[in-house]
Amino acid sequence: MNPAGTEPRARIRTGGRWFIAATATAGTVLPLALPLRPALAAGLAVIVLAVICCRAGAELRRRRRDVNVKRQATALLAAPALQSVARISDERRMCRVGEALAGGFPDSAVEEAIEVAAIAGIPAAERFAMLRMVDDWLRENEGRRQSAPRQGTFDVVFVSDFSRHGGSAATIAAEILICRDRNLKVGLLRHPVFRLGPNEPLDPQVEELVDGESVSLIGLDDAVECGLAVVRPPVALMKPLERRPAISAGTTVIVADRAPFAYYGPGGPREQVWDIATVDRHVTDWLGRPTWYAGGPAVRTALFEHHAEEVAEIDMALSVWNGAIENGGWRQDEETTPTAASVSAGVRAAMADTV
Repeated sequence: MNPAGTEPRARIRTGGRWFIAATATAGTVLPLALPLRPALAAGLAVIVLAVICCRAGAELRRRRRDVNVKRQATALLAAPALQSVARISDERRMCRVGEALAGGFPDSAVEEAIEVAAIAGIPAAERFAMLRMVDDWLRENEGRRQSAPRQGTFDVVFVSDFSRHGGSAATIAAEILICRDRNLKVGLLRHPVFRLGPNEPLDPQVEELVDGESVSLIGLDDAVECGLAVVRPPVALMKPLERRPAISAGTTVIVADRAPFAYYGPGGPREQVWDIATVDRHVTDWLGRPTWYAGGPAVRTALFEHHAEEVAEIDMALSVWNGAIENGGWRQDEETTPTAASVSAGVRAAMADTV
């Protein structure tokens, strides 16, 4: 470990001679180490110092050894096409770093930044800019963590993707309307499906319902209480938010809007999308022990026929959670006090009373 106030010096050998990497490199990278976990901080410092300097030296040695003019020409002619394909992927990965930070996945963002920093094909200036962006975000986040969380109380909290990619925006929007029309206060926590996009925007069908009063967005640093928390789709919780609000729920339910595998046939299930035990564990660790509902009869059949052993390990409701329909009518029952039980029963009843 270096004494306080000093910076590490990286020495690289090229052409039989040693030279010392500029201390400006270390000055740019080391501040990143401060707010990170030790393993990530060490990895980040090593990679940037080694990659930007060592790989540069290795490239010089390679070029000095490559004296075959024909091979050089062939490589140069092939490089533009190969580089154009690689750069698209590299640029997307750099974008995902920022998206992951904003979307609630800071640990994954740092890990991605470490990997991207090792890509020699990306100009050093762009890699430094990305690392500086991560550093700035982490410093700002430290400030946010020092502030008291925003408090909130809701009757129902929906934890969902809410994006166009989620595939259930119309259904969720209808469920929100059910609660709003019953004078229930609704909180929405956007939980992206990480593999589809760590910070996808809200679907307009859902966004237009947010008024800040009856329907409000929940921030990633908030602390809220609710009678009922509804989690859907399960695939979102395969990779739970790494920065997430504290939610104290009276009742937690998971709505399985699709089966764990994409295909079921004589040869058995194929193409797994999500895993029952993994999702159940992640939700339990965060929101408490959930009750599971199949989104419809077909999903229920798949769960009991192909996943009987897994279903036996969870709290599976006997009834299904019928999907709401956009142009349906809803029976307006007399309002009851929104306790956890009445909210849960009221929402489910409203789902079942579609016309």
